Amino acid sequence: MNYIIFDLEATCWENDRKRQNEIIEIGAVKLNERLKTVSEFQIFLSSLH
Repeated sequence: MNYIIFDLEATCWENDRKRQNEIIEIGAVKLNERLKTVSEFQIFLSSLH
């Protein structure tokens, strides 16, 4: 069995609730059953615009 753990980074507009928050980065790591890293993934979504 494998496990994927992911993390999302987003913009946060504390003083301007009219602005929509956006996910700007995704990171992930794939672990095997012994919790050893199998692979990693990271992308900045703003670079796709």
